[in-house]
Amino acid sequence: MDKKFEDVSKNVMYTAVGAVVIVAEKAQEILEECRVKGQEACEKYAVKNEELKRHAKEAFKNVVNVTVVKDEDEKAQEEKESNDVLSQIDKLSKEDLARVKEKINELEKEEKPSSEE
Repeated sequence: MDKKFEDVSKNVMYTAVGAVVIVAEKAQEILEECRVKGQEACEKYAVKNEELKRHAKEAFKNVVNVTVVKDEDEKAQEEKESNDVLSQIDKLSKEDLARVKEKINELEKEEKPSSEE
């Protein structure tokens, strides 16, 4: 019976040691799998992040370009209007030209007090 007890004890001990070894091996496999999955996820999201940054920069450039085009259109319109006024002045009679000069003088007098403040 002593031999039987000894055999059972050895079997229990071997089973316990085997369980510890299996758990350690499985834990190592799981840790390695987690590391690989984590690395893949980081690389994947780094690529997605770069794409997102690139799209944001492109969108910002498009907004800036639209604004610049709008400003150039406004300048062109102002220049056209200014040229229209100058061409109309060339067509004025002497009397009308004198009235325009008077109006300009009046406007300049009105601006002087406010610009000196």
